[in-house]
Amino acid sequence: MLRLCIALAVLTAVSWAQSCGIPSSEASAFLAAHNKLRAAISSGSYVAKGKRMPAAKTPIAPMTWDCAIEKSAQAVANTCVFAHSQNRQNLGENLYTMWSSNKMTFTGMGKKASDSWENEFQQFGWPDVKLTPAGFSSGIGHATQMAWAKSTKLGCGMKLCDGDKKVLVVCQYRDAMNLISVVCLLLVASFTVAENLPDKFFGSFKLDRSEKFDEYLEEKGYGFITRKLVALAGVTKVITKAGPDTFNFDNLTTKKDLKYKNIKLGEEFIGEGLDGSDHKITFTFKNGVFYEKHVPTDNDAEQKEDEYRFHMEEDELVQTLEYNTIVAKRFFKRQ
Repeated sequence: MLRLCIALAVLTAVSWAQSCGIPSSEASAFLAAHNKLRAAISSGSYVAKGKRMPAAKTPIAPMTWDCAIEKSAQAVANTCVFAHSQNRQNLGENLYTMWSSNKMTFTGMGKKASDSWENEFQQFGWPDVKLTPAGFSSGIGHATQMAWAKSTKLGCGMKLCDGDKKVLVVCQYRDAMNLISVVCLLLVASFTVAENLPDKFFGSFKLDRSEKFDEYLEEKGYGFITRKLVALAGVTKVITKAGPDTFNFDNLTTKKDLKYKNIKLGEEFIGEGLDGSDHKITFTFKNGVFYEKHVPTDNDAEQKEDEYRFHMEEDELVQTLEYNTIVAKRFFKRQ
């Protein structure tokens, strides 16, 4: 049985890092977020899902910044490819990416990436102080790496990509969690059974008409004026191939444009939602239906968890939206 070691006493978190590449303020933000989590778990004061989580049986030491690991992480970030690196020599690895329609900077990315990973504990907690493969695969892998007792050295790299409209963050850890073989098996299995998006879904589709969309918005709590503004807004969805197994998904509206690039089916990424907050976004395809799932990283965000379904009816892209007992549809004609 594998154990997530959690401490009994509060540890003083190291919160300042002398970076060897990325801005020192961001390196310090990475380190502070990791050590804040580790100290809270050590002391038994960590709260997730409104519940105080189990305390550790052995202390978790604070992490320290390592320039050699930072250099390794930066080399991965420089590829601008959102995929785990190979042959990491006992280094754990967490990835984070974010897109924007405007040019981005590194400012705030240390906290955003760390908060995104730590939020897995906020969403799922953990069953007890022993970490099993089943517990790991419940969705807490990134947060677990942050808290792993034997991971005591941290280094992170960041790279602006796609004309500075995308940022890729890579953090590496020594020593790595000892569930790597399990993770690799899970990844191999998921890629083996994954479907590619059929060609009929690619193209530009403009909103033509809606059914029960006003009732759907009303059920979700939107007022009359907001509902009318949303209903009158023009919407175009553009889905294009980016690579052999990747695609781009653009949602173009009169309110704002959201453009998600180099998406892999079944692979979660961080992107902006219509409410302007960061979302965990996953696209999947099963049994002829294309799914788009959004989970805000901030529990207080205006938009809540949503999943949209798309299917093709002749030359129309049909979007289905459900909330409570209301089922709405929006029909997009191919341009």
